[in-house]
Amino acid sequence: MKTSLLTGLLSLSLPVIGSTVLASISPAQAASLSFDQSKLKLFDDSTPVNFNITLDDLDGSGKVQFKVDVAEGFFADIRGIFFNIKDESLLEGLTITGGSYITQVAKQANSVLDLGGGGNLNGGGSGSSGGKGGDKGGKGGGKPQSNSDGQSAGLTSGANGFDVGIEIGTQGTGKDDIRSAIFTISHATQKLSLSDFAEQGFGIRMMSVGTSANNREGSSKFTGIAPSITMPKPAEPEPTPAADNPEPTPEQPTPPMADNPEPESQEPDIKLPPVAVTPPVEKPVEEPVEVPEPSTALLALGGVATLKLLKRKQANQ
Repeated sequence: MKTSLLTGLLSLSLPVIGSTVLASISPAQAASLSFDQSKLKLFDDSTPVNFNITLDDLDGSGKVQFKVDVAEGFFADIRGIFFNIKDESLLEGLTITGGSYITQVAKQANSVLDLGGGGNLNGGGSGSSGGKGGDKGGKGGGKPQSNSDGQSAGLTSGANGFDVGIEIGTQGTGKDDIRSAIFTISHATQKLSLSDFAEQGFGIRMMSVGTSANNREGSSKFTGIAPSITMPKPAEPEPTPAADNPEPTPEQPTPPMADNPEPESQEPDIKLPPVAVTPPVEKPVEEPVEVPEPSTALLALGGVATLKLLKRKQANQ
């Protein structure tokens, strides 16, 4: 009895445990941070151009990948990418790696606006914003001071600009025609995530801008604030197989007898002829016959006759 009860309890609890495990181990979907030129403001004297910026947390690896793409139908050469980081104390340990088109990296809190050779966000305009939370960026700013490796630089004087600036392509030419730039940002001791760059200042500098290959005389500068992180909808847990968690079959109610009587069996009506019954014949009771007892005379005669017979038998022998 105890064994059957335990088996029953286990069979009831296993489907619930199984569904909980499936829900807990279902793969998590990563958040995303992607926006286009509509989130930034174009400097007044700039040529319009469409592009898209995408940040990927690389499945929680602690590194964040940046990608800037010029949209189809537009022609532009990406010259500079500028952005802020939420925690400025992380600037010193940042490392930026990417393609050979990355020619310079500048890092200094709220100071990076000019990478030299035209890769700058100097100037005025309604969109000249580079600092935290949309602070207005000032004009000018010092020339970058490159380190010996050419991959890290700061500004000699503050300019109320961005924390990081990445120069793309050869200085001063604007003819590399780099329409897509990808690079990865990591830190020496801390894991980075999208939240370090969401709702922070971003800037883009493009040259040789135009709508056709034969008309690329324009130049563009964009600055603004990145949007917040978009969280995906939680994934629904996979349904438990029917064999492991069968659904109970609903019981069908039995209709009452009065409402649904069973049909009576119909037997063929066979008529049998009447059977004549003969009354029993009573036998007459026979009265006992009285047998008279033999008299003494008869007994004597019988004895004499017997003696005679015996004498004859003896004589004949």
